[in-house]
Amino acid sequence: LRILLLEGKNLKMGRLHTPDPFIIFRTADDQKARSKTIKKTTRPEWNQELRVFVDSLENPIGFKVHDARSLSKHAVIGHGSFTINHLADAMARDMWLPAILDGRSSGYIHVKVQFLKAFKKKILRQTRY
Repeated sequence: LRILLLEGKNLKMGRLHTPDPFIIFRTADDQKARSKTIKKTTRPEWNQELRVFVDSLENPIGFKVHDARSLSKHAVIGHGSFTINHLADAMARDMWLPAILDGRSSGYIHVKVQFLKAFKKKILRQTRY
Protein backbone atom coordinates (compact mmCIF):
# COMPACT_ATOMS: atom_id res chain seq x y z
CA LEU A 1 0.00 0.00 0.00
CA ARG A 2 1.34 3.38 -0.96
CA ILE A 3 0.48 6.18 1.46
CA LEU A 4 1.25 9.69 0.31
CA LEU A 5 1.13 11.75 3.50
CA LEU A 6 0.47 15.28 2.30
CA GLU A 7 -0.34 17.57 5.22
CA GLY A 8 -2.09 18.09 8.51
CA LYS A 9 -4.28 20.83 9.88
CA ASN A 10 -5.30 21.94 13.36
CA LEU A 11 -3.01 19.39 15.03
CA LYS A 12 -2.92 20.51 18.64
CA MET A 13 -1.58 19.37 22.00
CA GLY A 14 -3.53 21.74 24.20
CA ARG A 15 -2.26 25.24 24.84
CA LEU A 16 1.19 24.46 26.21
CA HIS A 17 3.21 24.55 23.00
CA THR A 18 3.16 24.14 19.24
CA PRO A 19 3.81 20.46 18.44
CA ASP A 20 6.53 18.80 16.37
CA PRO A 21 4.20 16.28 14.71
CA PHE A 22 5.05 12.94 13.14
CA ILE A 23 2.80 10.01 12.24
CA ILE A 24 3.10 6.25 12.56
CA PHE A 25 0.87 4.13 10.32
CA ARG A 26 0.30 0.52 11.45
CA THR A 27 -1.18 -2.50 9.66
CA ALA A 28 -3.17 -5.30 11.32
CA ASP A 29 -0.05 -7.50 11.37
CA ASP A 30 1.92 -4.75 13.16
CA GLN A 31 3.93 -3.49 10.20
CA LYS A 32 4.78 0.20 10.68
CA ALA A 33 5.75 3.21 8.61
CA ARG A 34 6.89 6.45 10.25
CA SER A 35 6.84 9.94 8.78
CA LYS A 36 9.48 12.56 9.27
CA THR A 37 9.02 15.09 12.07
CA ILE A 38 7.95 18.62 11.13
CA LYS A 39 9.05 21.25 13.65
CA LYS A 40 6.75 23.65 15.55
CA THR A 41 3.54 23.64 13.53
CA THR A 42 -0.13 22.74 13.73
CA ARG A 43 -0.25 22.67 9.90
CA PRO A 44 2.60 20.36 8.86
CA GLU A 45 3.40 19.72 5.22
CA TRP A 46 5.00 16.29 4.90
CA ASN A 47 4.65 15.52 1.18
CA GLN A 48 6.16 12.14 2.01
CA GLU A 49 5.55 8.72 0.47
CA LEU A 50 5.35 5.75 2.84
CA ARG A 51 4.78 2.09 1.95
CA VAL A 52 3.49 -0.90 3.88
CA PHE A 53 2.62 -4.42 2.76
CA VAL A 54 -0.96 -5.46 3.43
CA ASP A 55 -2.11 -9.06 3.19
CA SER A 56 -5.85 -8.41 3.35
CA LEU A 57 -8.25 -5.81 2.06
CA GLU A 58 -10.46 -6.36 5.10
CA ASN A 59 -8.16 -4.97 7.80
CA PRO A 60 -8.06 -1.22 8.43
CA ILE A 61 -4.86 0.81 8.61
CA GLY A 62 -4.37 2.62 11.90
CA PHE A 63 -2.40 5.76 12.56
CA LYS A 64 -1.20 7.82 15.52
CA VAL A 65 -0.09 11.43 15.34
CA HIS A 66 2.70 12.04 17.87
CA ASP A 67 4.42 15.13 19.23
CA ALA A 68 8.20 14.71 19.29
CA ARG A 69 8.52 17.84 21.46
CA SER A 70 6.33 16.82 24.38
CA LEU A 71 7.66 16.34 27.89
CA SER A 72 6.42 12.76 27.94
CA LYS A 73 8.13 10.67 25.30
CA HIS A 74 6.30 11.21 21.99
CA ALA A 75 2.87 12.04 23.41
CA VAL A 76 -0.08 11.16 21.18
CA ILE A 77 -1.85 14.11 19.58
CA GLY A 78 -4.56 11.89 18.11
CA HIS A 79 -5.25 8.61 16.38
CA GLY A 80 -7.56 7.09 13.81
CA SER A 81 -7.89 4.48 11.10
CA PHE A 82 -9.15 4.02 7.58
CA THR A 83 -10.42 1.09 5.56
CA ILE A 84 -8.78 -0.10 2.37
CA ASN A 85 -11.37 -2.55 0.99
CA HIS A 86 -12.56 0.13 -1.47
CA LEU A 87 -9.06 0.33 -3.01
CA ALA A 88 -9.22 -2.93 -4.99
CA ASP A 89 -9.52 -1.02 -8.25
CA ALA A 90 -5.97 0.35 -7.73
CA MET A 91 -7.10 3.94 -8.10
CA ALA A 92 -5.67 6.50 -5.70
CA ARG A 93 -8.04 7.80 -3.04
CA ASP A 94 -7.69 11.26 -1.56
CA MET A 95 -8.86 11.47 2.08
CA TRP A 96 -8.89 13.88 5.00
CA LEU A 97 -8.75 11.71 8.13
CA PRO A 98 -9.75 12.94 11.59
CA ALA A 99 -7.30 12.46 14.46
CA ILE A 100 -9.22 11.83 17.67
CA LEU A 101 -8.06 12.00 21.28
CA ASP A 102 -10.34 11.39 24.27
CA GLY A 103 -13.40 11.51 22.01
CA ARG A 104 -12.54 14.94 20.59
CA SER A 105 -11.04 16.10 17.33
CA SER A 106 -7.37 16.98 17.58
CA GLY A 107 -6.93 17.79 13.91
CA TYR A 108 -6.86 16.15 10.49
CA ILE A 109 -4.34 14.51 8.21
CA HIS A 110 -4.51 14.54 4.42
CA VAL A 111 -3.43 11.36 2.61
CA LYS A 112 -3.66 9.75 -0.81
CA VAL A 113 -3.62 5.96 -0.69
CA GLN A 114 -3.18 3.42 -3.48
CA PHE A 115 -2.30 -0.23 -3.92
CA LEU A 116 1.02 -0.83 -5.62
CA LYS A 117 0.63 -2.87 -8.78
CA ALA A 118 3.29 -5.36 -7.71
CA PHE A 119 1.09 -6.57 -4.84
CA LYS A 120 -2.39 -6.05 -6.27
CA LYS A 121 -2.83 -9.43 -8.02
CA LYS A 122 -1.63 -11.48 -5.05
CA ILE A 123 -3.93 -9.66 -2.60
CA LEU A 124 -6.98 -9.85 -4.85
CA ARG A 125 -6.47 -13.60 -5.37
CA GLN A 126 -6.36 -14.15 -1.62
CA THR A 127 -9.59 -12.26 -0.97
CA ARG A 128 -11.79 -13.95 -3.61
CA TYR A 129 -14.19 -16.69 -2.55
